[in-house]
Amino acid sequence: MVSAEISDNCVGFVKSMPRLLNFPAFKAVVEGHVKSPLDLTTVLLSARTISMSRLACDQAVAIAYQDALTHTAVLTELAPIQEFAQTWDVQAYKEKDRNMEQFRLDMMVLRCLKG
Repeated sequence: MVSAEISDNCVGFVKSMPRLLNFPAFKAVVEGHVKSPLDLTTVLLSARTISMSRLACDQAVAIAYQDALTHTAVLTELAPIQEFAQTWDVQAYKEKDRNMEQFRLDMMVLRCLKG
């Protein structure tokens, strides 16, 4: 899941930068949660503030993903049209003479693409 990967990457990042905890911006978050100033993994995995932020982030990602699925579902039916558009040679179509019968046949092909 996305959240597990994010958490693992955050832990790895913090382990690679042990001085991060000494910055004043982080002191309020980690005070009382860490025995030694270099125990950053404990901070990431157990500090309530960070856990709540991670949970909120997980929920936001899950909601955004569901919204994206819902809003893009309508595009699925348009996939055949997109595929046709990618392979259609517009220039070759323009260069050929078309009569009304051919135009009707072309319109039937386009209607069939939509379903």
